[in-house]
Amino acid sequence: MIRVYKKFTPSLIARHVRTLYRGRFSVEGFGTYEFDRGGVVLPRDADKRSLDLVTAVNREIKRSKAV
Repeated sequence: MIRVYKKFTPSLIARHVRTLYRGRFSVEGFGTYEFDRGGVVLPRDADKRSLDLVTAVNREIKRSKAV
């Protein structure tokens, strides 16, 4: 089952990714993304918007690991 977020909130998505470690999630207006080993993987057909989303979520994951 894919978790669907109605709006892009990096902190909530990062918590979801860290908890499950591997899976998929979707953000309305952005698309579906996969995560593996506790980090979001950039899709092959990524555009600037997808790159920004992946970067923001992975940055939030790293920040939360440091605390």
